[in-house]
Amino acid sequence: MRHLTVAFTVLLFFSSVRAGVAATIDVPGAPAVQAAVKASGQRDQFARTGAAASILASIVRAQAGDRARNNAFTPAEAARIAELDGLYKAAERNDEAILPVGCQGRDCEERYDFNRCYGKYLFSAAFYRAVFDRFFDANVQRALTPALSNAGSVWRDALAMPANSHPLDQFAPPSKACTEVVTSSPVQTAGAPNPLTAGPAAPMASAQLAPTPTAAFAPHEDALRRARAASVDTTVFGLALGEPLRLPQCPAQPLIGVFGAGVSTTCIRSDKMTAGVESMIGSLESLGTRGTTAIPYDATILMPAAKCPSWVTLCQYRVHLVDGRVVAVFMDTHGIAVQKDVAAALTQKYKGASKSGWKEWTNNAGKKLLGLEMSWNLPGLTVNFEGYVGGSRDATGSLLIETDAITRARAQQEKAQQAEKEKL
Repeated sequence: MRHLTVAFTVLLFFSSVRAGVAATIDVPGAPAVQAAVKASGQRDQFARTGAAASILASIVRAQAGDRARNNAFTPAEAARIAELDGLYKAAERNDEAILPVGCQGRDCEERYDFNRCYGKYLFSAAFYRAVFDRFFDANVQRALTPALSNAGSVWRDALAMPANSHPLDQFAPPSKACTEVVTSSPVQTAGAPNPLTAGPAAPMASAQLAPTPTAAFAPHEDALRRARAASVDTTVFGLALGEPLRLPQCPAQPLIGVFGAGVSTTCIRSDKMTAGVESMIGSLESLGTRGTTAIPYDATILMPAAKCPSWVTLCQYRVHLVDGRVVAVFMDTHGIAVQKDVAAALTQKYKGASKSGWKEWTNNAGKKLLGLEMSWNLPGLTVNFEGYVGGSRDATGSLLIETDAITRARAQQEKAQQAEKEKL
């Protein structure tokens, strides 16, 4: 995928009951958005149109409640979501068409400006206020406000603003990326966004026979079957969950230094000393939530700088294998400074989060910090993101993507551990 696009979905639940009958608010469609959204330039027009469409689509999903988690929408809901999502995708394609000739089909700095602009809108409380006021009258706003006030800090901040304080037709571009045109040569350096939907990693030069799955893999096979049936993306950086790990060995890496230096293709880190350190760390950490039930990592994967998203620490991630097949991926992120960028990649890939909110931390220096926490309970797949995991600095977060078979096994282990503690 070309963009680390933000499809930031606010979880809210709406039910307006009169005489015992629930009424669903009709959410405007693509024609209404196109008619209402105006901007001074092409990129800003595309980005704010896509952002408004995404916010409205999220409201349709929210009104579906628990049915949204299984994509059990009514025909009308499904049609409206498809219409609004299609408007966002059209905006993305339109921006591609205005890129300089040197950027067409290639990496260049300007191709990421759409995402930067779009992301600013999707994390702007003022823009939420503008959309809310433009598309819903006072009576409908009163009906929606109780649910929206519990839908996250962006909505709470938006609702705290006076009505009509940010008219949509007067909304100023929130970022230079929305208006500036940068003519640049193709980017081949570190930091060029390459999101979780990246293409396949390079296979090993000499093919290996896939390990034969045993009974231990059966729960994961079932999880991934359910995920694929529900059209859940089960790839991470080109690796397909459930498939054998077939990557070349990396050149030996230093114990101290820049991991990935000189790596030209995605590979398995082979240095015995550093691999031993990672194995020790992996046995002490759980996948996703540190300090709880430990599931060891079996391999550390390095990515070349040109294919590494700027928010992945050391351009590496760790995998858990069952019968030689990838069933979980864990990585560290650069913490609070990049947490919105990670949220952008995840919401683009998995759509609406099952849970999203902010956690207040006090770090080791006594400074209060807000970390973004998001999770997705998808058919067959669980995703957990922590923008900050505590400690002495704010530059550490974590991301876990695993089969729900692991999630269930962890829950059972933790339940058994708690039962043992209660016996004491």
